[in-house]
Amino acid sequence: MNLFPDFEIACEGLKVENDSPRYIELEHKEGGEKNTIIKLDKFVTHVETLKDRYKDLLVMAGYIFAADRKASRGSIRTEEYTKWSREFTIHLKVRGLKFWDNETINKLLNDALCFMSGDHKYHFKFYQAEPDFSDKYF
Repeated sequence: MNLFPDFEIACEGLKVENDSPRYIELEHKEGGEKNTIIKLDKFVTHVETLKDRYKDLLVMAGYIFAADRKASRGSIRTEEYTKWSREFTIHLKVRGLKFWDNETINKLLNDALCFMSGDHKYHFKFYQAEPDFSDKYF
């Protein structure tokens, strides 16, 4: 038995077979069931000039924040906040799959996020994203 509530988060239109009540789908793009807002243009004037890795990191941060907000830590009446720490498996599309999809990056992300959030574990499963469509031609 797992001591920590485990959440599986599917981002950006990804679908994962999971019948757990702790399975959450997050989508920020129009056309789907949008339930997350990620506006890179609020951070960067010309998003198209950002390197793919930076775009990946900003989108990842947005989805991690959304996952944190949607994944319950338990009731405020829970004694001693025993469910404060959670475990996450986050499915995410990235532009630079070769960079992100390795054990070292997963460990570094896990260590940083656990330190900042008080959660027990973060595990990422990365998928290749479609190339960005440049709007500079219009």
